[in-house]
Amino acid sequence: MSAPTIRPIVLHEFALLRRNTMMWFRFALFYFVFGAMMVRAVRTQDWEDLSIILAGLMVLAAVGIATTLSAEAFAQEKERGTMEALLLAPLSATALVQAKLAYVAVTAMGGVLLCLATGPILILLLGNATDITRVLNRTAMVTAFGACPPAIVIAGAIGTIISCRARSLQNASAATALSGMLGMLVAISVAFALSTRPLAVALLVVIAAWSVAFFTYRIARASVSPQVMTRTRGR
Repeated sequence: MSAPTIRPIVLHEFALLRRNTMMWFRFALFYFVFGAMMVRAVRTQDWEDLSIILAGLMVLAAVGIATTLSAEAFAQEKERGTMEALLLAPLSATALVQAKLAYVAVTAMGGVLLCLATGPILILLLGNATDITRVLNRTAMVTAFGACPPAIVIAGAIGTIISCRARSLQNASAATALSGMLGMLVAISVAFALSTRPLAVALLVVIAAWSVAFFTYRIARASVSPQVMTRTRGR
């Protein structure tokens, strides 16, 4: 299925994102709590703490956003009563999953990049510009670009599978805790390996993480059907 075919669905999801107050509230809460901790680390020039806090914030953003949005992907359509109308679109069930996952991945990665930019911005505002390299270090970069992307795919794919099969948004949100924990574990493990291990070991870890992500994504694509998607309470 080509990208132009799923584009209207993706754009529609982004339009709905603006009204997703719960997701914005959760992200803002974690962002400001961790931001306050980062401000303190910059003022005290505790660069090691700053690096750890920033990495933790990026992992939380990646997994938290992916988990929240994927849980809503199809369960929310059932709550709104728009699932049947969505299935009437000239797209296969597989293409709908691709569209939803593309939206989840782009949004979650956007959150990661916003968090990554927070460290340098705080240093420019509160410290010395020459210290930016202390926060844009190996740990930050491998967490953002090595650890978070496969974790987003894993959490998003599992959450999408659950959302397709859940009879309500409440059930989907509760069940996706597992995908969140798995995504968090993957992100932390990969970030640790990339930051501290030799290149050969780090490369193997990245390959393993993306293998799990690809396998999970394939399962998400293959496990959906219109019959499952339209299942709601009492049906």
